[in-house]
Amino acid sequence: MTTIDLSKNSTMLQIVMTAFENLGGRATLGRAYLEVGKILRDLGRSAPNELEAEVRKIIYAYCPTSELYKSEGEFFIKCRRGEYQVKRPTLDDLL
Repeated sequence: MTTIDLSKNSTMLQIVMTAFENLGGRATLGRAYLEVGKILRDLGRSAPNELEAEVRKIIYAYCPTSELYKSEGEFFIKCRRGEYQVKRPTLDDLL
C-alpha cells in the first residue's frame, strides 16, 4: 500500500519517503530496504544493483545529523543506530 501516488517515473527519494510512510513513519534500515524493494516491484521497476546503499545514500543526504547531509532538505531524523523516521513538517517549515 502506497500513501502517495507514485508512478514508474517517481524519484528514489519519493519512493524511500513512501516506504517510510507505509511503515508508520519510522523504521529500521532493514525494513526500509524491504519496503523500497516491494514498491519498486509494484511499480514494475527493477531495483538498483546496490539497493541498500542507494536507500542509505538518500536517507543520509536528507538527514541533518549525517556527515553526508546535502542541505537540500531535512526529510529524515535519526532515532538511533540503523533506525530513522520521516521528519514531520512544523509550522516554521510551512511559513
